[in-house]
Amino acid sequence: MERQLQIKSKIYMDTVVTLKVSTILPQEHVEEKMNKAYTFFKLIEERCSRFDPDSELKQLSGTCHEWVEVSDLLFQLLHFSLKMAEQTDGAFDPAIGSSLVAAGFHTNYLTREAVVLNERARGADYRHIHLNRRTRSVRLTEPMDLDLGAVAKGLAIDLAARELNGFEGFVVEAGGDLFVKGEKAEGLPWEIGIQHPFDPKSLIGMWPFENQAICTSGGYERKSPIQNGSHHLIDPRKQTSPREVVSVTVTGSHAMLADAVSTSIFIMGWQKGLELARSTGCEAMIMTRDQHIHTSKGFGGGTK
Repeated sequence: MERQLQIKSKIYMDTVVTLKVSTILPQEHVEEKMNKAYTFFKLIEERCSRFDPDSELKQLSGTCHEWVEVSDLLFQLLHFSLKMAEQTDGAFDPAIGSSLVAAGFHTNYLTREAVVLNERARGADYRHIHLNRRTRSVRLTEPMDLDLGAVAKGLAIDLAARELNGFEGFVVEAGGDLFVKGEKAEGLPWEIGIQHPFDPKSLIGMWPFENQAICTSGGYERKSPIQNGSHHLIDPRKQTSPREVVSVTVTGSHAMLADAVSTSIFIMGWQKGLELARSTGCEAMIMTRDQHIHTSKGFGGGTK
């Protein structure tokens, strides 16, 4: 029996989330699994929105000097984020929310309501976030605006991929982040194109990927509406957008990891970035402002 390709798209987390499934299984079964996969994007958006005043993340951001019990999902994201922050010496920081608001990234894409900048939160960083694994609790020792955008979407992709894992081939795509498994059709791999940061109509290249996450970070799509030369990728330590790197694509076993590593590399620069990729078991392709491309040895299967 020949495989059929089924595709569905919905909007979550301010981006188009597309599911592609290649299988011989009945359409009704595919539809059911796709709908379940989308529930993870909905759940994580509801729990981790920094715009929704009722989200668990926003409620936690409003606390200070008290232990707050949180859900397994939020604790997992914060625990992973703090490990990444420590490993990158603060290049990755879940306390970046106030910096994003100050740069003009303050509008809820669903309601168009704007978040007001909390000036008291601008001095906080990841070292002011404390976790208690035994009680699954979090304590913030400085006012802060938490933002988990660099990992929450990745976790949603991973959970959706787990839901679709029974199919012969599939892609979960959310913006510049993907997870691919198997083949598009018998003998035909999924080929993923990486956008050229200086020409939106061109690609850096096309690579066949199988059974891995592919996450891209670039400052060319989400530019600050109020700060010239700034974009949504901000160095938490300097409060500015780096200029050396213009695009980073990372492949790894999980989208949450690849998403965090690609964001961190963009902040750290290509040399330290390649070291980070190696230390986390990921592969990376990095384009710098002079359009030079730096790749780890195994990126794209070792070929360009």
